[in-house]
Amino acid sequence: MEYDLSGLGEREFEKLAQAVASSVFGSSFHAFGPGPDGGRDGTFEGQFVVDDARWDGYGVLQAKFRNGPSPDPSVGASWLKQQIRGELDQWADVEVARVRSGRRPDYLIFATNVRLSAVPGSGGKDAVAKLVSSYASRIGLKGWKVWDHYHLCTLLTRYQDIRAHFGLDTQGDVLTQMRRSLQGRPEVGEGDPRFTMAFRTAFRQAGGRAVIGDPVTSVYHEGPGAVQVFETDEGAATVLAGILNEPVVAICEDWWNALRSLSPAPHASGGLAGAGFPVAGAGVIGPGNQLVRLRGGSWGAGSVERSPQGSYRWRPEVSYTMSASRDRTTWSSLHDREWLRLRVAHRPALFVPDLVIDPAGRRRLADALATSTLPDVMATLLRDRNTMARTLIPKGTTAPTWQLASDEHRRNDTRFATYGIRFLAGSDEIAAADLRVQLTDGISEALLLADVRIDASLLTPLPDPNSPDAFEKSMLDYVFGHGFIAPRLKVGEAFKLWDSAWELADEIATLVFAEKPGDLPPQGPPKLELHLGVLHPHGANPPDRTSLRDVLDFQEFGMIQHPLPDDLAVGVTAPLLLSADERLPTLTGAVRYLAVAYGYLDGGSWQPTPRATTS
Repeated sequence: MEYDLSGLGEREFEKLAQAVASSVFGSSFHAFGPGPDGGRDGTFEGQFVVDDARWDGYGVLQAKFRNGPSPDPSVGASWLKQQIRGELDQWADVEVARVRSGRRPDYLIFATNVRLSAVPGSGGKDAVAKLVSSYASRIGLKGWKVWDHYHLCTLLTRYQDIRAHFGLDTQGDVLTQMRRSLQGRPEVGEGDPRFTMAFRTAFRQAGGRAVIGDPVTSVYHEGPGAVQVFETDEGAATVLAGILNEPVVAICEDWWNALRSLSPAPHASGGLAGAGFPVAGAGVIGPGNQLVRLRGGSWGAGSVERSPQGSYRWRPEVSYTMSASRDRTTWSSLHDREWLRLRVAHRPALFVPDLVIDPAGRRRLADALATSTLPDVMATLLRDRNTMARTLIPKGTTAPTWQLASDEHRRNDTRFATYGIRFLAGSDEIAAADLRVQLTDGISEALLLADVRIDASLLTPLPDPNSPDAFEKSMLDYVFGHGFIAPRLKVGEAFKLWDSAWELADEIATLVFAEKPGDLPPQGPPKLELHLGVLHPHGANPPDRTSLRDVLDFQEFGMIQHPLPDDLAVGVTAPLLLSADERLPTLTGAVRYLAVAYGYLDGGSWQPTPRATTS
């Protein structure tokens, strides 16, 4: 049986070749779309039997479409040889990007609409085979195939769904489709030939008709992948869902509907487009599953947990990044001195249209601030720097409490909520903390900022022992017991401050949105930025400015390989409303990531001590 392949056009022929290869190689075949592809329209890897030959390795599919077929087979063969020679020259050249930055294939398949003559010795088939053979040793080819017009037609006789998709139906195909239409029952995997084999495999693995019934829809596209719905005679529905080149998953109706309704956020910010498709596991994802892992959506990898009460909550996988500069300078103002600033900037990515800070939300926030651990953590840090010469906070003194803050830089209205604490030594402010909730007008996007500022002069080493202050230094040295005066901020102290600031910007600040903020729908993964840097007065001269290395004692991280920059930062993707026990390993991972990223040799094995954790 022959089919008119020349009427397809270049792009449709490429898709047809990919669909046939997907049927031949199954889920091991990966198709590439339009654009630079490094000489690949698709790849496959594994062990296969191809036309009775055993292949074991990595292979590449390349489609070659010729417009205007010639009645003279030698013309088409010459054109194809020229096309293939160009590709082989590329694969043989070690300086070409596809080889230098990629991978040479063990096997090549050239799919073409050109008709090749099978005359022994002089026909097009033998001529192309001789050409490829001459390059085999240079490229390292173990084998190759040319799927010409005749060979593709032979393959297409096996795959009626591919023929139907590309309009290559025969009269028998039309009659078959009419019969199916009258029966009202599509085939498993029917609708998109790229998914056919994967859907049929998943259907068998799920137990077939005896378990999930018959298909009631063709394959259709939703979110990041393709879907087909099945139903048993008793009316129980099951969905097969999969992403191209990934295993297909069987999932029960309740779980599928829950995933589709995770978020009403529009476009790629919500639903399956945001959350993604379930990851394949053992058997059907059914009512007994309490957790389903997801991937492929715009939100990134994550999972959905079902509570005993039947509610569903999406949680992202924890990840870290050095791209953490969006909110480094947000809400900055002029300073009269140098401060060490530690910041947690939290964007919870909740979908709450027309969100405002109303009186009820403000009362919830004000009440919750009384539970914040940050004031006591800061008080302890300052108290530990009391010396015989100076008392920053007298022993037994309680930490200040959170107060509503309003001035030209701190607003409180339906879009802003601002609170702060101030530590004073006499009338001099030596440390402070601020919480700011900021809503973007008309958009359900919120920024929650928790800032800690400490007078940098309290964290810098005291004068040299040979200075006039030597006696005072010796007394202070006795108090500190370090062998040298080093009131600089230590890793454990920074950890504890970040932990309390994270609690403030997550557990506490989100209460301004709702009594149970965890029940609000997401529109993406929560993102946090952790910053540590020195703020300088306007106009300070660089030689006289305090640097981070002057106020940090991070010896626990080991030797550093290069000077510290002015600001340390790490970005964190993490679930909303982490408990203290969940936050501990997540923050530990962030601090390790930061230490390694900035060049500390032993940062990856650092562990917080019990004193460094927040109780």
